[in-house]
Amino acid sequence: DTGGVLVLKGSFIMNGGKISNNTVSSSAAGAGVTAYGSTTSITINGGEISDNNGGFGVATRDGAKLEINGGKVINNRGGGGITCGGEAPYFSGSPVIKDNYDQNGKKRNLILSSGYNGRLYIKGSIDIGTEIGIAECDNYIFTYNWNETMGDADPADYFTSDSDITKVKRYSDDGALCVLLTLDTGGLTGIVGDIPDPAYYPRFTEVELPKTLELKGHIFGGWSETPNRPLGSSSIELKSNTTLY
Repeated sequence: DTGGVLVLKGSFIMNGGKISNNTVSSSAAGAGVTAYGSTTSITINGGEISDNNGGFGVATRDGAKLEINGGKVINNRGGGGITCGGEAPYFSGSPVIKDNYDQNGKKRNLILSSGYNGRLYIKGSIDIGTEIGIAECDNYIFTYNWNETMGDADPADYFTSDSDITKVKRYSDDGALCVLLTLDTGGLTGIVGDIPDPAYYPRFTEVELPKTLELKGHIFGGWSETPNRPLGSSSIELKSNTTLY
């Protein structure tokens, strides 16, 4: 399956125009543009890759490079929007990557393969108008050098999560797909010890819990996802939004 554009050597640069209505039979293939191998690259500065079927709008494989500085990758169906099986991609400008779906109708806009440092590099300023849905990334953190390039900007102004389980939040100076941990003391007052405020963590993070709490007339038996049933451990892996009691 070759789709609209197949890059086996050299570079493909898109500054405008439209690549659409191509069909492939493999959901892992690029129905719009595909690049194979470490000597190839795709650069998208403008234009639109849309309404391609059977695979992804854009696919990089086997070390191929990807740089996106603008343009739109929208309404591709079968695989999704973009899958990065090459080097970690570089982003700047105001690209739009949204409304792309797999063969089951599940939203899959940008997939950052963990086999190739599954994050994206912020090459230059990300501008207003950027809309990028994140489907998969390495350890649920999807950017490198966000703070260095974007300062105090909120990643959620530019990126969204393709999953209903996670939300885009800033975590350790990068963008991440996060879930919320809340520690509920049932309104008790006078507790001696540090009770953190509700906080977001990248999904599947192992979080250490406060374990030396004191309250007159009470014995602290540990935290529990169900009241009065302690976890029996001092940490928890966050699979979704979680409240502990």
